[in-house]
Amino acid sequence: MTINELSEKYSSELTEIKSILDIFDTNNMTLAIDKAYKAIYKYTGWDTFNSDYMTALYSLAISYYNSDSVKYNSAIGTRLITQQSQGSRSVTYKNDTVIFDSDGLTDDVKGMLPFPKLRCF
Repeated sequence: MTINELSEKYSSELTEIKSILDIFDTNNMTLAIDKAYKAIYKYTGWDTFNSDYMTALYSLAISYYNSDSVKYNSAIGTRLITQQSQGSRSVTYKNDTVIFDSDGLTDDVKGMLPFPKLRCF
């Protein structure tokens, strides 16, 4: 699918998340929403999405968006660690990165979702 087709497919989700976060980067957010849907489908084994879990979808999409932004900033040379010194005192700040498990979910999102369906092979 092209990015325009994905934007049309996820238009309502994209509109809601853009209004929550006040962002204008539609393409990256569309890709984040698509990744979030696919990760939730993979984990739960659903064929169709249960709308009761939209908060989990939004949370995961925002996590993917932030993770992709951090990766992009790292690629262009923006440092994640900031150090500041004043005389003999110094302090170091580190931007936290989001950790995804093997299913592509964060611990918070996994806690919001029901247990996955049992798959028989």
